[in-house]
Amino acid sequence: MSCYEGEKINLDEPRYDQDTYIGRARHFFEITNPLNLFVSYRQLEEARCLVTKYNLLSSSI
Repeated sequence: MSCYEGEKINLDEPRYDQDTYIGRARHFFEITNPLNLFVSYRQLEEARCLVTKYNLLSSSI
C-alpha cells in the first residue's frame, strides 16, 4: 500500500493547503486530471467501493 501503517487518511479535507496558491493549484490539477477521462466504468466502481469500505471501517474504529 502507498500509505504508512497507522496513518489515517482524511477524505473530507483537501490534501494540499488551500490557503496558498500552490496548494489550490495542486488540488485543482489533481482532481481535473484528463487521464481520468479514460478510466472505465468498472475502475470507477472499484474506486467508489474502496472509498465506501474505507469510510465504513474508519467510522467503526
